[in-house]
Amino acid sequence: MRYFFLLLALLLAAGPAVAQNPVAAAQPDSLVAAQAAPDTAAAIHRLFAARRARSYIITGLVVIPGAIGLLVDGNSIGTAVYPIVAAPYELANLICHRRYRKKAEARALLAFQAHQLSPKIRRKLKPKYFTDAPAIKHF
Repeated sequence: MRYFFLLLALLLAAGPAVAQNPVAAAQPDSLVAAQAAPDTAAAIHRLFAARRARSYIITGLVVIPGAIGLLVDGNSIGTAVYPIVAAPYELANLICHRRYRKKAEARALLAFQAHQLSPKIRRKLKPKYFTDAPAIKHF
């Protein structure tokens, strides 16, 4: 028990010393910005590919249960109501999918090359899209 309190006292005493270490802030310079361009273009590609993949998954999650219900149950009230309930979800999904089609991706890449990337896309570029992980495969 004595060693536990000794270890606890050491850990608590080390806290302020660790908190005083300065964090190195990255200074922007032209060389770093020039090297970031291919990474940003790849990140834009990954963002659009991930959003398209998510749209396909949502479509599958909406359509497959309805198809299975139709095959299993045939004519029932649930089979008649499901398309009415699922239609708004699928419509919203299709509208979102339209924002991330390949034509919109090409426009975003051209805007990035012209240094006029929209704030909406800039906001959606999270650090996970800048990793060296391979981009999601095209469908």
